[in-house]
Amino acid sequence: KNPVIVDCGAYVGLTALFYAQRFPQACIHSFEGDPVRARISQGNLRSQGVGNAHVHSKAVWIEDGVVPFQASGSTNGARETIEVPAIRLKNWIGDNPVDLLRLNIKGAEFHVLQDCESLLPRIRMVIVELQFPNAGGYTFGNLLNFFEANNFEISFKNHLESNGKDLPKPQFPSNQTPGAKISLYARRRNRKNEIDISPLPIQCN
Repeated sequence: KNPVIVDCGAYVGLTALFYAQRFPQACIHSFEGDPVRARISQGNLRSQGVGNAHVHSKAVWIEDGVVPFQASGSTNGARETIEVPAIRLKNWIGDNPVDLLRLNIKGAEFHVLQDCESLLPRIRMVIVELQFPNAGGYTFGNLLNFFEANNFEISFKNHLESNGKDLPKPQFPSNQTPGAKISLYARRRNRKNEIDISPLPIQCN
């Protein structure tokens, strides 16, 4: 079995690196709207010999096109708003099953989830990285009600654990400091209202 992982908001590739090491047979697709971070993400994965993760230098949104995006900016700490290419995640996933969908996209998480609601029966697990207040204006209650209505079980953790394994030190942009966030885990129930842990016939292309 080759699980499919879609990582939206790749930052500098640390999450993709974690999943690539934990699930070496997985097919990982990472999306990052910031072109500087996307390049760093590609470099970090390449430097660790990761060949099963693909970095897409695009923002994730509810329609294809171009969107304004707060980029890393210059090395003096300034941030700038630029226009970057965006993809509609619903169209990109299409009819393909996904084992894990992770969203950390600057407040657009709930909007993208609503747009992808019809795809949820084919998505086994969703992780949403939460930071409040957020630019999207949604609340914990919005997410909880959404996942409950779509037959998902909810849990929370402060961060992803590495199971005691030391991960390589990532390269961060010089003007950014990584911050802690709460992770919401939503796992799909099956028709008997039990957590669905059955494998899906997925191939990594």
